[in-house]
Amino acid sequence: MACTHCFATDWQWVEASGRGTLYSHTVVHRAPAPGFAVPLVLAIVDLDEGPAMMSNLVGCADGDIRIGMKLRVRFEQVAPEVQLPRFAPE
Repeated sequence: MACTHCFATDWQWVEASGRGTLYSHTVVHRAPAPGFAVPLVLAIVDLDEGPAMMSNLVGCADGDIRIGMKLRVRFEQVAPEVQLPRFAPE
């Protein structure tokens, strides 16, 4: 993988605040694999630190979703040893 802006490949782990802004989203009505509850909101979140990440948007009715809304991460246990980052409105 490389940076989408400069194509650099020298990655570093950096602690993030868990806050971001909704860049884009779509509502998925067909599960990509068994075990996914649908419908789900698939979102691209611009983290406050700069990078963007794909995640789910939770805790928000579809009609209340707005590009640019402020979000905060929350980790949800989906299996005994697996937690996924999902974003909810602040």
